[in-house]
Amino acid sequence: MNATWIQRRASTAAWTALVACVAVVGGRVGGQEPPAGGIDRWSKLEASDELRDYRTALRDGIFEESSRKFLLEIALPQLAVAANRPDIDRVRKKMFDRLCAVDQGPGGKPAAIEAALKFVASTMTDVMRNQRAEMVVRVNAALLVGELRLGTKPWAPAVEPLTAALTDDGLPPAVRIAAAAGLARHVDADPAARAADVGPALVKVVEAPLAGVDPVAADWLRSRALTMLARMGPAAPAGAAAAASRLLLDATQRIDLRVRAASAVGACVKAQSDTDAAAAVAAIRDLAALALGDTKAAADKIALAARLTTGAGGEPPALGDGMAEGTPQAFRRDAWRLGVLADAVAPADGKGGLAAVAGAAAPTASALAKTLREGAKLLDSTPNAKSLASALEGIAGTDAGPAAAPGAAENAPPPPAAGQGNPTGVDGVPFGS
Repeated sequence: MNATWIQRRASTAAWTALVACVAVVGGRVGGQEPPAGGIDRWSKLEASDELRDYRTALRDGIFEESSRKFLLEIALPQLAVAANRPDIDRVRKKMFDRLCAVDQGPGGKPAAIEAALKFVASTMTDVMRNQRAEMVVRVNAALLVGELRLGTKPWAPAVEPLTAALTDDGLPPAVRIAAAAGLARHVDADPAARAADVGPALVKVVEAPLAGVDPVAADWLRSRALTMLARMGPAAPAGAAAAASRLLLDATQRIDLRVRAASAVGACVKAQSDTDAAAAVAAIRDLAALALGDTKAAADKIALAARLTTGAGGEPPALGDGMAEGTPQAFRRDAWRLGVLADAVAPADGKGGLAAVAGAAAPTASALAKTLREGAKLLDSTPNAKSLASALEGIAGTDAGPAAAPGAAENAPPPPAAGQGNPTGVDGVPFGS
């Protein structure tokens, strides 16, 4: 199944919302003077003798006091210059390219590059923690730390300040989100290595109540943490599967957060003692039915409104683009959900998943995975209401799994109402429609 469109839109929506949260006008890094030498925009810096001299020294393996002074007084303050604000994303990326990356050739002295990276990381860490700085500057400082590279690989020493920022309840959610984006690059580059130093922090985020954090930001942080844990797979730290399972079983959580939780449970589980596999499989079945039922209920309302409006001689209501219920994209969103849930139960390659540790419930789990995968393929290839109904029928025909414990239904918090179960987007990103 191809969920590229969904993933691309989710990523775009996430960054658009993040920028909207922090885009403010004017100001500078708190307590920091404007760039020295009258270099008050990035384009001037690009053409300056100061940058040329700095890069020549770095190419020659030299990073000394004059280099630090240039970075501190001229180059790095560009992040807070108002004239650079419209192009701040491009400026930030240029900052790494021009300040931390030069070709030293054979026999070069990488110690100078390392020194530049350390100085930039230290300065930007101070900025992202500076309460007097504008939020847009703090966020971009965190993003810059996460974008630091040595050659083609993420610069490993950045993991420590990024992890500290991710788990710091005193930092604004936007800064923590930016730190998580950087950590994801490190996890993608070396999941097993990052399981040791980043993994425990991710489990902490998944388990944290995130009290006082905007619900959308809280969902984003948990979703990002779950995605990274799933990337680590069996290398994830102890407690990862159990923490993710608690979110999966929590009916008050948003649908796509629970889908991400299911993915992490299936990827991280290693033994029967890690989680109640049978209960997790049953929860996945119910979650799939809830997700598709939610889409169907919302699409039915829109279809009814369209019929009533058209019947009265008017134009049917415009659904627009994006994830509007009743559009092909909405059905492909459910294809993504079913595909992820199927892999959580029993991956197509037969390796791992909840079925591997489900014991006597393994046949039930494997059958459910097959049904979910078939529904995902159908919705992806033919994204319409008929395919949705067929997928729902298939799920309804599977084994419901273990019965709920006595009193569980009475004590469980109510699930989201039909048509309101997914305001948090897809692919681990809660900024969708």
